[in-house]
Amino acid sequence: MSDPTHLVIDIAEKRDLGVTFHVLVLAYLRAKATDSDDGLCKVTAKNSTIAEYFGVTPRYATEAVTALRQKGYVKGFEYDGRVRTIILA
Repeated sequence: MSDPTHLVIDIAEKRDLGVTFHVLVLAYLRAKATDSDDGLCKVTAKNSTIAEYFGVTPRYATEAVTALRQKGYVKGFEYDGRVRTIILA
C-alpha cells in the first residue's frame, strides 16, 4: 500500500484534541489502517516513519501517539517481537 495522498480531518476531533499535529497523526494512522479479522482497525507504523512523513523528530511522533492513546483514540498496541501494531478506536 502506498502512502496516503491526502488527509481528511474531522473538525469535531480537532476541537476535542486541541492539538493540530495530533489530529494530523490520527488522520494519517486512519488512512493507513486496515480492518482486521477480529473487527479492529489496525495499523503498523513506526514512530520514525510517522516522524519522517511529517518532518518531525521520532520523539515528537511518539508523544503524539501517546496523547492519542490518553484521549482514547488509540485502544492499544500489539507487539510480536518485531512489529508494533497500533489498534485504533
